[in-house]
Amino acid sequence: MISHPSILEPDIEALGIFTRQTRACLEKPFIPLKTRLNLLNTIEEILKENDQAICKAIQADFGNRSFHETRILEISPCLMGLRYTRKRLKKWMKPQRRDVSMIFWGGRNRVIPQAKGVVGIITPWNYPLFLAVSPMTSALAAGNRVMVKQAAQSQHLCRLLQDLFSSKIGSEYIRFLPGVSASIFSALSFNHLVFTGSPRTGKTVMQTAAQNLVPVTLELGGKSPVILADDFDMTTAVRRILFAKLMNAGQTCIAPDYIFVPENKIDRFIQTASKVAQELYPDIASPDYTAIIDQQAFDRLMDTLADARENGGRMISLLDGPEAILEHKKI
Repeated sequence: MISHPSILEPDIEALGIFTRQTRACLEKPFIPLKTRLNLLNTIEEILKENDQAICKAIQADFGNRSFHETRILEISPCLMGLRYTRKRLKKWMKPQRRDVSMIFWGGRNRVIPQAKGVVGIITPWNYPLFLAVSPMTSALAAGNRVMVKQAAQSQHLCRLLQDLFSSKIGSEYIRFLPGVSASIFSALSFNHLVFTGSPRTGKTVMQTAAQNLVPVTLELGGKSPVILADDFDMTTAVRRILFAKLMNAGQTCIAPDYIFVPENKIDRFIQTASKVAQELYPDIASPDYTAIIDQQAFDRLMDTLADARENGGRMISLLDGPEAILEHKKI
């Protein structure tokens, strides 16, 4: 396989790291509590010490990504997850008693937590740090080794994380893989594979993993409707809805997609939404308002707006100024 002309250097590296981690699992199948805690502590140190660099790398991948959003939505949840896990890990690792059927009177049952082995993590571009570190935290806490493939749009961050992690943690435990192809990564014989992304890609990943009977955890995008009850306070509702929708420029898998509003309150909803949006983001060109991830996504969204307009839809801009800024990929 390695000699095949379509195999690139990052793919060869991925195969080598997988072999190394698999060998480490065979030679040392049990990772002690102290080592697991040290790994989780080290990850927290990396994130805290390189907060600014991480924000800059994600901003470079997006074209513009609010530093505030990166800290609120990604770095802080990662830190909280690491601390939560460390606090409870000793208890989680203990064998657990289970009841025994009367048929087997005198017997004893125990559930003994055991690691799976090498865990692969495939992350999307919209939350590239959190959706790498969060499943990594769980996998390491359970005593596994981890390999991470990040989205093609997240390579500034991926290269940064590879540099930061490799300087403090051996590749037999964790490895980020800049530039590795999805087809090579998902075809590796992992002991478990975690994928976050679109249903279409998820189907391909699961189909590829099935060739090696690899268990897969899929977290796929969906639609998230909001129902505004007739008796709920309008301003409170709009503030909550727009905070969730406009964060990360709406590029969130569980962001509100559409809203059911009582017919007699539509105009009031629009007026309130415009007021709240301008309070949150007075200027669309502001660095606090995140850009659309790439030109393809920008064009798709603009085409959707054009299609709605051509078919009689009513377009309402919540912010003053242009509907979109092409050079900044903002809508």
